[in-house]
Amino acid sequence: MNKLPEKLNLLRKNSGLPQSEIAKRLFVPVAEYMNWENGNSIPDIMHLKALASLYHIDVTALLDNTMTFVTPNIDNLEKSATIPFQKNNGMAATQQLDTVDDSPTNVLDQNQNEDLGATKVMNPDDLAKESETKDASDEDDEDEDWDEEDEKEVRQASRPRKTVKKKQPLKKRKTVFVLAGCIAAVAVLAILLIALKGRGSSSTLSVGSANRLVLGSKYSLYLDSDGKITSHGTIDTSKLSNAVQISGYDETAAALKKDGTVVTTNSSLDTSDWSNITDIAMGEDHIAAVRKDGSVECTGSDTACKVSDWQNVSSVYAGKDVTVALTKSGTLLSSGGIKIPSDDNIKLVALSDNALYYVIANGAVQSVAINGGSALDASSISNITALAAGNDVVAGLKKDGTVVAVSSDSAITDAVKNWKNVSFIAAHGNTLIAITKDGKMYGAGDNTYNQYENTADASATASASASADAGKLSAVTNITFTETTENVQIKWDAVTNADYYEVTVSPSVGTLAKSASNSASIPASSLSSGTTYTVSIVAKANDSKKYSDSDASTVNYTYNAKTIQLDAPSGLSTNVDATGALTINWNAVSNASYYDLTINGESAGQVSQTFYTISGANLQDGTNYTIGVAAGSNDSKYGESSTSQINVTYNAPKQSSDVNVAVTYVDKDSNSEVGTQTVNKVSAGSYSASDLGLNAPDGYKISDGSKEYAISSSNSAITVYVEAD
Repeated sequence: MNKLPEKLNLLRKNSGLPQSEIAKRLFVPVAEYMNWENGNSIPDIMHLKALASLYHIDVTALLDNTMTFVTPNIDNLEKSATIPFQKNNGMAATQQLDTVDDSPTNVLDQNQNEDLGATKVMNPDDLAKESETKDASDEDDEDEDWDEEDEKEVRQASRPRKTVKKKQPLKKRKTVFVLAGCIAAVAVLAILLIALKGRGSSSTLSVGSANRLVLGSKYSLYLDSDGKITSHGTIDTSKLSNAVQISGYDETAAALKKDGTVVTTNSSLDTSDWSNITDIAMGEDHIAAVRKDGSVECTGSDTACKVSDWQNVSSVYAGKDVTVALTKSGTLLSSGGIKIPSDDNIKLVALSDNALYYVIANGAVQSVAINGGSALDASSISNITALAAGNDVVAGLKKDGTVVAVSSDSAITDAVKNWKNVSFIAAHGNTLIAITKDGKMYGAGDNTYNQYENTADASATASASASADAGKLSAVTNITFTETTENVQIKWDAVTNADYYEVTVSPSVGTLAKSASNSASIPASSLSSGTTYTVSIVAKANDSKKYSDSDASTVNYTYNAKTIQLDAPSGLSTNVDATGALTINWNAVSNASYYDLTINGESAGQVSQTFYTISGANLQDGTNYTIGVAAGSNDSKYGESSTSQINVTYNAPKQSSDVNVAVTYVDKDSNSEVGTQTVNKVSAGSYSASDLGLNAPDGYKISDGSKEYAISSSNSAITVYVEAD
């Protein structure tokens, strides 16, 4: 039976200190200390030593289940007192934790001078041997030797509670001392081995301040202090439970778990054998992580994962075929062809597809362009505590919870002026989000996939004026729709005193995410072309007691899918071969899947290649033909091109002399030759079997009497298929 919880509880209660104070002095969470007292977990060896030092006892006394503690009986102190395990019932407020001597002290030497008022560790058998009690009046006689007379005198005193009841002979007691010492040594050694082994592989991580907010191309994730993940947009978080850190890129995400392992939504990246991880970063097609020893793990892109020799790393950052590490000394390492700056004492780092941004010792933000992109001028940002970067926005978080940003999108820079009490920021592309101290969200920029929801209380927004007139909000007016190939943008006039808008689209689509601005978007993929939808918009205020919701403004909207018209085919040309066949050629059209042909306005067929051949048998010599070609696509985003035309006069090839035609008859069923015939002096041209005067062999008839055969000087032999008559 593990008696450590009982001992810890007894020691703490006797000290008069609450669990929170003990946990504070041990530098551990209160919940972790409570688990020790409740028996749910065991302290590691360092904390066992700290506990022993705190209570002025030997660590062996905590670990050896054969040892018991005896508390002073205050009421009977005048009569007798147990040898206390603690000098006094309380601890000085300024008492510091210190390392205790590991040598065993559980056996009390009879000839040793002892301060019986100080903390001692007593084996029950030792208590029997040493008589275990002492008159309270003798407590200050620290200089007197503990001799046999003293022992006899104490034996005659009243015995305290919780003492060993039966006194054993001296020889037997010595044997017990040896056995107890052996058992204690084995117990200490076993626990020490378990603790040392556990320290290398099973330490539990907790949620900190790093990697709490992630923004991808279609989603956002926020990890709160309790380990709960809140998501917006399109992302599956089922694999990301028990997380203490999160990271992401585009449509994928990863989590660092409490046990130091890593999981990712990208099935092509295997992190199953990673352990002792302290920091993670998700890239386009790779993931990097910092191990507890300062080395770096990486899997995926070979270009970005040349990190095997990195050491002393504190954090990593990943992007498009790029990995960057910040060392504990404040310098940068990189894999992926980035030109690393020579600055040292670097404090913060942020990475976008186009640039690397970092904060130097004086608080200024510097940048380096990467991947052939260009960096934004972030020199106006300084003295910040956090940094975030997207391709079109760089933002910094200040100590007072406000945010500063640079971007070509004025809507973003205007929006952040009103953000306050912010704890975390994240950026991607041309979107910026933030989480406040109370867990509310700010967002600005592109929100096509509902990556963010403005739930924080901005003091001013683009859709609200300074007017503070109480009452019902005005209804939304001037609703317009703009189609693109990807989505439908809805806009309306801002309503005074409205903080956000609720937009509902029916049928099928439903209620969109709350919009803090006077616009919203619907993905084209959720709409059907030609369908009429009812769109309803309600203006709302955060203070519903001051401003009630507006009446719903409802309009009907018929969606017609936006298409991009393909370019018309160009470079049309024709040629006639020796057999009289006419071929039309043209240049390929981008994004075209097929081409439609017309001859004199009539459909002639559809082909996927960039040419079309017409048999000479279907053309009249000397006749003018108008041939048209139009490009089409199987992708609904592209519409058919206009028709390109070419006019051609067909001239059948002329032969200088007649030829003799060699005819071979072949049984179409057996594919074997059954006869031959020669037709003399035939002019070049196309002829049917009857035109040539062909006669099938006896017992056969010509299978296709309407078929035309092209005759020329270069083609004077034909094969005619026959079948049984």
